[in-house]
Amino acid sequence: MPVEQITVRVSIMTDTDVALVIHRFAGHEEEIRRRVSVDHEFRSVCEDYVDALRALATWKTDNSVAEEYDQLIEELEQEILGLLESPGSAGQYDRWR
Repeated sequence: MPVEQITVRVSIMTDTDVALVIHRFAGHEEEIRRRVSVDHEFRSVCEDYVDALRALATWKTDNSVAEEYDQLIEELEQEILGLLESPGSAGQYDRWR
């Protein structure tokens, strides 16, 4: 019988990672810190955002690649902002603390 391999991604955002998100969305610092700790979807989008920022720094000398990362970063910023401003988001995840 074949053994199925399962890959699990453990997501841990460092304080530096969170600071990068807060730097971009300074007016939402408290909400960002809270959501990163309790909201898997939000944390995942923030991780993707931080990964894209780091990749852009690596590829900034290659214009075509840098443009793609710039576009991805803009899309992720919009997604983060949408999650932060979504109705009912404040306190929505408090029950899991």
